[in-house]
Amino acid sequence: MVGLAVAYIASEFKMAAAKESFLAQRVYEQIREQIQTGKLSPGTRLVNRKMAIELGTSMVPVREALNRLTSEGLLEHLPGGGNFVRKLNRKEIVQLYEFRESLEVFAAREAAKNIQDYHLKHLTRICDDWEGILQKIKATESGKTTGTTLRRWLDDDL
Repeated sequence: MVGLAVAYIASEFKMAAAKESFLAQRVYEQIREQIQTGKLSPGTRLVNRKMAIELGTSMVPVREALNRLTSEGLLEHLPGGGNFVRKLNRKEIVQLYEFRESLEVFAAREAAKNIQDYHLKHLTRICDDWEGILQKIKATESGKTTGTTLRRWLDDDL
């Protein structure tokens, strides 16, 4: 009889642990998505209790998720200050752009192996458009553009 009780308690404990693990994974995914989409912006402080209420769970899965996100570098933990969405420094931003540039060069090289005529025509049109923009910049007295124009070009590039 005692053996059955111990087995039952062990079974209940395993199910509770599995549930907590599932909840921690779900909370982790939700917080990670909020960081990636910008809903949680760099510098935002994440309060365990508030996050637990917002995500409809206890603080244990939130704490586990925040620890995991900290170990992955998405959050920064300040002792006595809590967890914050990590801000990228200038060096990291430069590294990301360099990485992106490497990927774009690789992608262009691979794409060039299978390029079709209509792709070439499209790329030629894009180059012509940029050449026109360059001529407009050069035609201005100072060669400077407005912030609005630069943002539009950046949006087009992204």
